Amino acid sequence: MITESPALRARELLSMTRIADAPAEHLAADTGDPLTARVVAHSLLAVQRSLVLLVREMVLAGELPTGVAEGVRSAGRGIGAYATRPAAVA
Repeated sequence: MITESPALRARELLSMTRIADAPAEHLAADTGDPLTARVVAHSLLAVQRSLVLLVREMVLAGELPTGVAEGVRSAGRGIGAYATRPAAVA
């Protein structure tokens, strides 16, 4: 249904873009680097969007989305060191 509606696709894209704003703000506050924070937040969103589109295509084709978990893990490995900090001590 979403894939066949230009209005729904546009709305989905707008919603996803807005979703990236919150993590970008937090990363910018933590790192002091708003540009990199925005790029990283939107890159994470792009990974999530790609996975949603892949699973959607697989489901519409009648396939089971096996292997998605490993795909998520491998996609996230490249940015694993960005904005890391020690855990807060309670």
